[in-house]
Amino acid sequence: MKYYVDKSAEHIEKGIVKQKAGDLRSARQNFLRAAELLYQAAEKSTPALRERRIQRAEELISRSKELSSMMGGREGQYGGNKSE
Repeated sequence: MKYYVDKSAEHIEKGIVKQKAGDLRSARQNFLRAAELLYQAAEKSTPALRERRIQRAEELISRSKELSSMMGGREGQYGGNKSE
């Protein structure tokens, strides 16, 4: 479980750096990956930690949706390019 939490933190940090640099697509992908990892960690967590991790994952998904809107909605729902 520590792996999932540590990796999610790495992706959140990368997402922040990418967003500040103006690379919204990469930022969004990193936030979505972090959310996925937090959901995986939540599955193996105590009820209190599970709730916090799910809440954080949902916040990251919301942030990803905001980035998608800023990009003009060019990205698919889960981060893939619509043309792929």
